[in-house]
Amino acid sequence: MFGDERFVLAVALLFALSHPRILFALMIAAVIGVLFSQGLKPLFDMARPPAVLAPGDFNLLIAPYRSHSFPSGHSLTAFLLLGVWAYHLEGLRLPLMLLALLAAISRVALGIHWPIDLAAGAFGGLLAAWAGVHLAHRWRWGMTPTGHLLLVTTAPDRHTADDDGCRRLPKSDWIRLPLGTIALLTASTAT
Repeated sequence: MFGDERFVLAVALLFALSHPRILFALMIAAVIGVLFSQGLKPLFDMARPPAVLAPGDFNLLIAPYRSHSFPSGHSLTAFLLLGVWAYHLEGLRLPLMLLALLAAISRVALGIHWPIDLAAGAFGGLLAAWAGVHLAHRWRWGMTPTGHLLLVTTAPDRHTADDDGCRRLPKSDWIRLPLGTIALLTASTAT
């Protein structure tokens, strides 16, 4: 779930009131991460394991995507989220990075990514986290009442947007839905 952009958005909204700088850094990092990932995927269009390997050669645990493997967007998202947290929570850097690594490795375990996809995603996520944190410190717009209000009120729109549903694990809804509800309530009290 740490690689699911909706999960990250819900977590970011939890920080809206108590740590607006973290929310702002995460939102900037998310834009940079999307540009990195969506810029590389069409350039490389690498085949995923289900497109190359025979069905009995690996375990496929979710819907079989066949293309756009590089870089792993879920790995990028996990390292982006946990990279921003690690910057702000210095004492937790190692556990957070290990958690991001486990989230990335899960993409290979699910049968939909290659290790090189994870490395590129992790690099992109850390790059986006670093840029997001540093830009949030330099660019104060997101800390102004107007900027913060705009961030908090537009973020829930992305959280509730629907996609094809193939990437997520249905069994994760037990935590995603309550977390999303709490995040939206938290964000609404911040406005």
